Amino acid sequence: MGKKTKNDERVRLLLNKLDDALAKVPPPIIQEAKPQAKPGRKMRRREGVKYVRISPAIPEDLKIDMDVAIKSRLREDCPTIDTFIERAVRELLERTA
Repeated sequence: MGKKTKNDERVRLLLNKLDDALAKVPPPIIQEAKPQAKPGRKMRRREGVKYVRISPAIPEDLKIDMDVAIKSRLREDCPTIDTFIERAVRELLERTA
């Protein structure tokens, strides 16, 4: 390996260019993982209250009337079917007590 040739010089130049190019490459950007919100509708339940699921069967026209009331005149007081049913049952029980 005593003699230098043109190819040796060319290889050295290419290696220097490669080193320079690698030094200029920015580090990869790593995004922070954001905590995802729970999918679906938000629950409107009070803390400390144990809830049970009931499944009443009601006439279709009554269900339509209830949906219209929830989406219009009772929007602030009873935004969901659960809150509507809870209020209706409480008021009926208070009247009959």
